[in-house]
Amino acid sequence: MNEGTNRTRRISNSTSGTSVMVRMALSTLGYDAVDFGPLADSWRSQPGAPVHVQPCMAERPEGLRAEEVQRWFVETPGVPVPATRVGELIGGAVR
Repeated sequence: MNEGTNRTRRISNSTSGTSVMVRMALSTLGYDAVDFGPLADSWRSQPGAPVHVQPCMAERPEGLRAEEVQRWFVETPGVPVPATRVGELIGGAVR
C-alpha cells in the first residue's frame, strides 16, 4: 500500500475470501482498498455519509455562483485520500 499516493476504493462483500481477491486486483491496478465488512454495512458509504465523495474533492473556493461551482466540480481533479482516513470515515458513519 502506498498510503496517501494511491486512490482508495471501498469494498464490501458477504462472501468469505472475496475481499482478498478484490484487494489484490485493486492493488494490481494501483488502488488501495478499505474493506468495511458485509454488504449489510454498505450504507456507510451512501450519499450523505462522511466518506461519500466529499473527502476526495479539493477545497472549494468560497463565493462561487452556482454555475461556477458546477464548472469547478467538473474541472478540478480529485485528491487522493489515504486508506487510513477512509477507514476512519467509514468507522464514524452513523445512521
